[in-house]
Amino acid sequence: MNSAIWAVKYNKFTTRNPKLKPVVVYLTMENNVVETIKRIWSHFFGNDSEISKYEPVDAARMLEQQKIFTPNRPDLPELIIWHRSTKSINTADMNALLDDLEKDGKECVFLVQDYVKRIRSTVNHKELRFELSIVSDEFASIAKEREIPILTAMQLNREAFREFEASTTMEGQISAVEKMGASNVGESIDLIQNVDKFCPLYKEQ
Repeated sequence: MNSAIWAVKYNKFTTRNPKLKPVVVYLTMENNVVETIKRIWSHFFGNDSEISKYEPVDAARMLEQQKIFTPNRPDLPELIIWHRSTKSINTADMNALLDDLEKDGKECVFLVQDYVKRIRSTVNHKELRFELSIVSDEFASIAKEREIPILTAMQLNREAFREFEASTTMEGQISAVEKMGASNVGESIDLIQNVDKFCPLYKEQ
């Protein structure tokens, strides 16, 4: 979510079609739109419970002032939020949604999908490790075809968590990252092989 916000707030984008407005798409398959809006509110204003104190129009205006939602400014990039339930769509459906966006005068310049195990591949393989490999491969194809970055997330497996938890110092945790191999990422080695950039994150308890 933060990556999508920062992309809109701190970047200038050029669309392939200069007639279309640049948008960052956040496809959430976990939190619904209302929950996502509350997370964005919390990012800017602290406590998401405070949003209930404002009329919807006023709350929307406050978020627009942060230059995240800019429906009245075709010259500025904008954040678009889509919610689809877990496994309800595949990568081809996602690509079709991006096509529909262009019919509305908007072009996706950055796509964030939350998260990779919640979307299906076009093959819908029964074995998870193959399914994740296909999804990541199809994400890569869409990114190349549209010339956009696609960001998603995946949990590390238990072995990787044990490596971090066994480290009591920052140096030890850095060493654990350096030793990490493709087998530590979820259930599929190809999740690393199919991406341009892989960033392991670990939150201390």
